[in-house]
Amino acid sequence: MGKNNTTNSVNKFHKEISSMSLFPHPYDLTRFLEQHFTDHRNIRTLSLTGPDAYKYKRDHSHQPFKLLLNGEDHLHILYGSHYSDWVCGGQWGSMMKGLDVFMAKLRDYHVLLAVCLNGSHEPKRFKEWVRRQEQMKDNANKIFRRLKKSGLAPPASWWVPPCGLKSVLRLGLATLNTPAFCSLDDYIIDIMDFYWKNNFHGVLGGSQDFFFFKCPRLFAPPFVGPSLDFNIITREYDVKGIGKSLGLNPAEFCLLGALLGNHILTVDDLSNFHNQLVPQLKQVKKIKIIHKLVKEIVYYIRGLSSVYNYEKIGHHLFGSTSEGPDPRVKKIKESMEYYFRGTLEGSRKHRKTEPLLIAQKLHSLPEEGIEFCSHDSTNVSGCHTLSNGGNIENHLANELTPCFDEKASISVLSESEKGPSVVNNISYSNERKSPAKEESHTNEDVKTIPIPYEVRRTATERHRLGAMSSYIYQVLCYGEIKFPVILENMKPNNLELPRIYEFYRPLRQYVYAILFNLHHHKFTRKQNQETKRTLESKISGLLQKSETANLSEEDTVIASEKVKKLKKDLEKLDLPESHEVKIREWLPYNSYQKPCIVEGVEVPWGVPTVQRLWFGTSMEDKEKRIRAFMSCIRCDDVKPLLLQPHLIPPNFVFMACILRYIMVSSNYPVLKKSELDVFLLTSLQVGTYSDPSQLDAVTPRGVQLASLFMEGVEMALFANDACGAPFPLHMTLPWTFFDGVLFHMYLQKAASVQNLYELCDNDELLVSRVEIMKSVIIPELMNNEYLIRYPKRNIMGENGYYGFLEGGRSFHKSNFLHPGPFPRGKAMAKKKVTKGKPFSYNESSKKSYTKKTERSTMKKKFLEKVNDEEFAH
Repeated sequence: MGKNNTTNSVNKFHKEISSMSLFPHPYDLTRFLEQHFTDHRNIRTLSLTGPDAYKYKRDHSHQPFKLLLNGEDHLHILYGSHYSDWVCGGQWGSMMKGLDVFMAKLRDYHVLLAVCLNGSHEPKRFKEWVRRQEQMKDNANKIFRRLKKSGLAPPASWWVPPCGLKSVLRLGLATLNTPAFCSLDDYIIDIMDFYWKNNFHGVLGGSQDFFFFKCPRLFAPPFVGPSLDFNIITREYDVKGIGKSLGLNPAEFCLLGALLGNHILTVDDLSNFHNQLVPQLKQVKKIKIIHKLVKEIVYYIRGLSSVYNYEKIGHHLFGSTSEGPDPRVKKIKESMEYYFRGTLEGSRKHRKTEPLLIAQKLHSLPEEGIEFCSHDSTNVSGCHTLSNGGNIENHLANELTPCFDEKASISVLSESEKGPSVVNNISYSNERKSPAKEESHTNEDVKTIPIPYEVRRTATERHRLGAMSSYIYQVLCYGEIKFPVILENMKPNNLELPRIYEFYRPLRQYVYAILFNLHHHKFTRKQNQETKRTLESKISGLLQKSETANLSEEDTVIASEKVKKLKKDLEKLDLPESHEVKIREWLPYNSYQKPCIVEGVEVPWGVPTVQRLWFGTSMEDKEKRIRAFMSCIRCDDVKPLLLQPHLIPPNFVFMACILRYIMVSSNYPVLKKSELDVFLLTSLQVGTYSDPSQLDAVTPRGVQLASLFMEGVEMALFANDACGAPFPLHMTLPWTFFDGVLFHMYLQKAASVQNLYELCDNDELLVSRVEIMKSVIIPELMNNEYLIRYPKRNIMGENGYYGFLEGGRSFHKSNFLHPGPFPRGKAMAKKKVTKGKPFSYNESSKKSYTKKTERSTMKKKFLEKVNDEEFAH
């Protein structure tokens, strides 16, 4: 009886997951298989923390059961979308507790889980990505209509990922010591390469494409429910057995995936063929009719004499034209090659590049630069010109192979018809292709400054390990950023809050200039121009002197030799072009029809090059990093106050910088006085509250404020990584200073109280700490008596975390600093301060703030002087 209940719960769960999938397919093969394979021979329910795991642990005690999780399709499961708190901006503390228990439970049963996150740009999947974002936008609009009408939390089927979810997961997995990596090019292909290369036992898929890669063991999204006492249940698909049951060999099974539609041969391309097979599709697309379409495609493939005769298949599918073969015929072949690329044979063939062969090709290139291309499964996605310096041959196999053109076909034909090797040439071009170019969205050509080799290499390595914001890799390699839909009111008449992505654009403009060394290039060009003018004036002076003055023959020869020497120096002078940094930003406000061309803005001081920010080891370099970050986030004028641990605890400095940016970056007030108090109070109370109770109502403004703040966290992480990570990992963890449900709870309470004293439940110590932090964030409007001078201390400790690499440029290993525990909340008053550890409020500092007469006088003056309107302005 219990087993039947479990099976029913799993069936119900998988139906719900299918309805809220982030990657829906119009003709879902999973539903067809689950309906037509009811004997459980090819599809069976499996418990990862039950008898099956016990059996594997007993038989293979020396080796864990290794599973690879497709994180992009399972974001809602990793967060826990069956709770409705995702609409409040993210209850990150609860998410981390759930992840910790989830990973610990798997480890107890000898299961090792690695998570893959999508960090690639994927130009060829741009249309598919836009369709998904349009669905997210519809969900967001429904959520705001519901909140405005009733204030109730939305159902799980309206899932929209909380702002910053991927970055929080990336940081959370690092702190939990869970293996994770981000994709570089095609996300699905990168997962399969990682799967085959590291000998995993199975894939927790989610996307329909995984059925056609010959995975030995393919699993459905896991079911984790409190009703099952945290028993992790999934479904296993025997892909080989399913193919045999359908009467299809592996190559024919790949053709089934192509004829159902994918990102290469789309469903729109196949619409006429589908309507011919099942005419009822024109009227209504019901599940039964869709299942009939799958059957008809299977019958069609069985009747083919050869699946490799693409011209004949194309003629059946698309007919013939007077102009020649239909261009969609080529897409059939590309789809077959794509599915072969994800198999074990295709992955091995892709890795068979000989480093010596590539080295010989590189030696034939000019010294001034090499153009590297980002590889794609079937085509080139673009190039950048990089400096050719250092001992490149030593790193070719690991670092440069993914950068070559892969125009050579990976064919699934017979041995006599197979194509050439994967890497057969190196392509050189002057510009990088992009979605804007491939889809003809814009004709404007955007060029960026060449990237130093060591910078691009380090960015690629850290991006692959999930140790850097994915935006940096996209900007450096593609010159573009795609911003997903978030929970904000996108209506043009919404004047309550600014558009979130546009609000943080000035911050990104500073970051673009830092990443591409805009200041250095302008300074170098200015120096060379001055040198050129000096040389030209000397040449003109010597020529004029030789023409007007009566010089002897010997003096004339000397003057002519000087002129020749100066002309040679002028020719050798390298005068770089006038560089402009322009980045394409794809925003949801125009439905991704056209990118916004955003220019990099130079930081208003002599910022060092990105090489020095990332790899420098001197004390001056460390100071420049923190100054560059403060300039990007507009905290230059309050930097000395922000870095004082007696004013703001170290784990709240990152949050204070974001709030400072929000306060000073708009022409009209964005936050009210009470809302800033709520943000600060939430950060102080995150560690002291247990899980907040269920909210009675959620307000649209509260949802937008939470999204505004969390996007600020995302952009601050972007700036922090671009500046060389002056703030270490443990100072940037969002769950240490923000909780969406707690924020909304205090926001509701702030609407019914008269002042901060009542909001803090008459806790005078809590009031004083909020006022002190507020006086640092906006010292222009606060009483300076709060800024009591104390001896300066380094919030990073004596041996701070500065830069990406240890020992300068010679070490290219990612350096993680494992954080120690941070005291939070009221417990901070009981902690003792020790040298080299993060500062917390101790008894002596508490006494200095809790003199009864001084505190009451300051409080009365503040409440009389500052009201909501004055504070906002």
